[in-house]
Amino acid sequence: MPQLFGIDEIDLGRRAGEFGQDPHHAAAVVRATLTRDADALPKPGKYSVAQKAIHHAFALVVLTAICTGAAMLLRIDTPWWKRNPYVLGDGTWGIVYVLHGLAALLLITMVMMHIYFALRPEKRLFTRAMLRGWITRSEYAEHHDEKRWQVER
Repeated sequence: MPQLFGIDEIDLGRRAGEFGQDPHHAAAVVRATLTRDADALPKPGKYSVAQKAIHHAFALVVLTAICTGAAMLLRIDTPWWKRNPYVLGDGTWGIVYVLHGLAALLLITMVMMHIYFALRPEKRLFTRAMLRGWITRSEYAEHHDEKRWQVER
């Protein structure tokens, strides 16, 4: 079961220094992107700044949808509680509905973007790595910083 969640790969002692480098790495990526200098773009560790950002964005949007959806459930009768539409004021309910709708729209848009970027020809190796669970040694050397992501094999 730990392998299912990747827990066996976590070595906090070895990776502790990597977490401190993330803000500097992200700043270097932004600087290289804004100046359109592809040569200055640093290689990522295991995951790029964009992959980490999309992960955090998905988590935030899904949590927003779950929390607002749970609040909206208070307005209907269920076997577990009686309907209580007066838990929140009218203005607050408006905010809850708007946040829930925006979260739904963002989630659909983000899934479409995720699929689009996964199917782009220059990103096919990442899609294959996600599906099969491995990359070649040359792909590793070309796309990843060996100091930030050290593999055992």
